[in-house]
Amino acid sequence: MAHGLRVVSHSRTLGVVFYDLPLGTAAAQGAPSLSPAIGTLGTLCGLPLTAFGRGFCASSYAVSRVLYHMEFAGLPPQTVLADFLKTLVRFVDRRIIVATPQGAGRARLPGLPSDCVALPPRDGGFGLLPVVEHVRARHAVLAVRWLQHMHGSAAGTYVPPWTAAATALVQQLHTAAHPLCVLTMQRAAGGVGPAADGCAIFGQPVAATCPALVRLLGALSYLPPVTILRPAVLVPGPWCFALPLWGNPVLPCAAGLQAGGLERDFPALMALPGLLTLGTAVRCWEALAAVRQLVASKPAGALGPRLARRCTMQYKRSVLRPILRIADMARVPPELQSGPDAAAQFSALLARMAAACAEPGVAAWRG
Repeated sequence: MAHGLRVVSHSRTLGVVFYDLPLGTAAAQGAPSLSPAIGTLGTLCGLPLTAFGRGFCASSYAVSRVLYHMEFAGLPPQTVLADFLKTLVRFVDRRIIVATPQGAGRARLPGLPSDCVALPPRDGGFGLLPVVEHVRARHAVLAVRWLQHMHGSAAGTYVPPWTAAATALVQQLHTAAHPLCVLTMQRAAGGVGPAADGCAIFGQPVAATCPALVRLLGALSYLPPVTILRPAVLVPGPWCFALPLWGNPVLPCAAGLQAGGLERDFPALMALPGLLTLGTAVRCWEALAAVRQLVASKPAGALGPRLARRCTMQYKRSVLRPILRIADMARVPPELQSGPDAAAQFSALLARMAAACAEPGVAAWRG
């Protein structure tokens, strides 16, 4: 029992078995059986169909029998999935499958490339549904639905319980994690194959013991970077005070979202506890005004130890304790334990927001 709920190693719901196991183990034990699709392909081999007809029939009658399980139980292991995809291509290309006697004795001559088979006819293909891409697209749709529910933009008032569970799991990965940050996440190094996708939030890998969350977040990492379609609608104003600071596609990023954005350029600030919103960053920067004046009053490199200690004490009194609620300096990254260094980091961060700060109404950020 945990929090009054019974915890089990696996559960079967609507024909899908969900495992509380690492991703590879769960994929091996809970992978959907492909035998129904293979059997349907064997039946379709007896029909006089063209390659176009076989492509559409394979998608409609064979692949569709396993898509539901693939969406909720995950893709099968890489070797099993690769054999299944090859079988589909052989069927569309020559109307043979490996499991049939007529296909076993035939030589494998050059035929249609697999990339062409999976394209729609209007693009020069033969209508076969791209299985891996389709399943990832379904996972991405679920992820977008999760974001809509968390931000209140989804239709209706009902919020599925799984969306709250996903949010709680994401927030456990990193203190700065929030639902919007998954739009800027990247795949973790080492993920090999569709059945072993890995993803990381702010460099923290998603635990493989939660396969559903890995599939949900991994699908978004395959999409291109987010593009703001109507930037004119995002008029700076009081609402900006609560904007998440890290992993936010709305904030400016000098090198683009694919290169990491603000979290790549300011890793020490991202590791600072309590610095989660744009409003908090503005408050910290304003509280460091006295420190910035002391540093500016001296030539570059001429700040003596006495003034440096004075700046650090002011930094502790005006920023760390009252705003960030940090009393133990051991929780502060080494790069930010000095007052002058912290002032320089916050000034560089706010300089990235200079264009937005010049807009009318942004003064309301300061309360």
